[in-house]
Amino acid sequence: RSITAIWNPECGEDGPRGLALGDGGRYLVVACPDHLDSLAASSDGRIVSTLPTGAGVDDLDYLPARRAVYAAASSDAVLTVATLDESGALHALSSAPTAKGARNAAVTDDGTAYVACGPAGKILVVPPSTASR
Repeated sequence: RSITAIWNPECGEDGPRGLALGDGGRYLVVACPDHLDSLAASSDGRIVSTLPTGAGVDDLDYLPARRAVYAAASSDAVLTVATLDESGALHALSSAPTAKGARNAAVTDDGTAYVACGPAGKILVVPPSTASR
């Protein structure tokens, strides 16, 4: 066990918040506090793509069957859904309003997103028709 490389997503001093491997491990999607970065995981770790999400992202979830990335921004109260294409580029697919403090989306196989809203003590359910294709 040793460090073999150091990659630098542009997350700022608040650092990365979550990670997901996409496209068979070719790309690493990084949740930053206000955006997503896609890094070239199968080569040099360079940033391939960046997508704004709104402020307050704490984690992400990835649905491989749809190549979809879900990131809930707690400060801006929005769930961003993006796709990761074959070249590692992130594309905004949709967004859905959530609630202040709602973050950490978990996604089911059908694209339903469950977003924890700690301040309200609720779990928000965002159906696929609202949060994806």
